[in-house]
Amino acid sequence: MHRLHLTLYLTMVIAGLALDGREKRTLYGNQCPRGCRICSPANGCVRCKSRFFLLLRRTHMRQIGVCVLSCPLHHYGTGNRGFNYCTKCKIEKCDICFNKNYCTRCVDNYVEHRGQCINQCPEGTSSQNETSQKCLPKVDCGIDEWSPWGVCAKKGRTCGFKYGFQSRVRAIKLPSSSAGRCPPITDNRRCRMIHRFCPEIISNESELGNKRKNRNRKRKNDGKRQWKRKKKLRQRNETLVAKVSNRLNDLLI
Repeated sequence: MHRLHLTLYLTMVIAGLALDGREKRTLYGNQCPRGCRICSPANGCVRCKSRFFLLLRRTHMRQIGVCVLSCPLHHYGTGNRGFNYCTKCKIEKCDICFNKNYCTRCVDNYVEHRGQCINQCPEGTSSQNETSQKCLPKVDCGIDEWSPWGVCAKKGRTCGFKYGFQSRVRAIKLPSSSAGRCPPITDNRRCRMIHRFCPEIISNESELGNKRKNRNRKRKNDGKRQWKRKKKLRQRNETLVAKVSNRLNDLLI
């Protein structure tokens, strides 16, 4: 395949076609397909534009060159001096490869381990879940970092108490691959509240104090009126007793 690429490249150089960035030219004067700079009726595209990759597709007994923006499955992109082309993966059971020696995704029922496709993960590694196709080292539990401590609160309030509690959490990034349990993901601690007294409680207490003062003032005023009433009644009784005594004395004389 590399020999074929070299042949196509030499054909382009020998043709000596001066191309600008937009013009589409062929060896025979026909228009080239999208992304192709040089093409021929026999071999298809010979050279692609800078952003495209040359892909050779077999049609019966010959290969036709086409220009693609990204290489398809079982191929990887490479280039040399502006000549980009797609090369087929050499690794068996590989869907997507990074280069000829390293696979990044295997076909179904195979897992990737160190760039190779195997039937099952080796000892000490696992695919972590049913959909994963990559062998990773076994871990008891992958835990994220602790979040910052929350607000100090008690009974749903952030004031009104001297002490409260605050909490923090962390997430499980990777479930346990063995029978072991993950460590706690929540944590609590005692804290001292910044605001000992709540503004609304202070205002409520002041309102209660005013009501209490008004009630006491009313009681005091009621007591004064009652005392005056009793005093008048006592004076009236004393006057009446004095009149009755004087009348009795007059009758006895």
